[in-house]
Amino acid sequence: MIEDTAGDDVVTIYHLEGRRCFRVIWLCEELEIPYKLMFKVGDFEASGKMLRQVNPLMPMWPTVVIGGHVLVESGAILEYLLVKYGKGRLQPKRDSDDYPYYLQWMHFAEGTGMYRAWAARYAALVAGIPIEEVPRGLRQGVAPRDIGSMLIGVDAVLAFMEDFLSKHPYFGGANFSAADIMMHMIPNGAKQTAGIDIADYPHVVKWFKNNEKRPAYKHALAVAVPQGANEYGLPKNMPLPFAGPPGPPLRA
Repeated sequence: MIEDTAGDDVVTIYHLEGRRCFRVIWLCEELEIPYKLMFKVGDFEASGKMLRQVNPLMPMWPTVVIGGHVLVESGAILEYLLVKYGKGRLQPKRDSDDYPYYLQWMHFAEGTGMYRAWAARYAALVAGIPIEEVPRGLRQGVAPRDIGSMLIGVDAVLAFMEDFLSKHPYFGGANFSAADIMMHMIPNGAKQTAGIDIADYPHVVKWFKNNEKRPAYKHALAVAVPQGANEYGLPKNMPLPFAGPPGPPLRA
């Protein structure tokens, strides 16, 4: 534990624009939890120095300080905030039919969804090819013809989301929940990270647009990206990490 200079009732969020920190800010806005952002607008290096002062061994965004506890992992942070401040809000009742799915999607967001998207991006970088040329077997749930095509990719992730949202309005079931906050980043970055247009998934698009109409979302975005956000919620003048043209392959 460390001393939290903001006080026990304030969540201190070490922030960088366009990162998973946004999930924490959005939840705090939804639940009206007092929070303080620690970052310098548009300055990766300065924001990183702030972060390393409080979390030198694992300097990742988000890092938060809550009541003297230094925490990482956006999903864990959201779950802790719900326990501490939620009072049953933004999550289905534990004895409901929705709760098992709520838990699934809370963990699916990072354990499967975001992982698959960035795996595709890294594969393109290592191979030195555009993201659209990553072998389809690495992106879709196709019948396997070899080991490579057995891997579930981003298309399969979005198809799985589409199927669920065709039967439920939200990832928490009947109502908006923290699971929707966690899942938002997957379709939000699908095009830039994995070269996939979500227009082919109409239920995902409808859910996505409804989320972004929420007042808490709009306020969180204005606070998180004060220099102005593009269509992906990223700063207009800050490129997506590792999204530039690929370099030459590591081997011929």
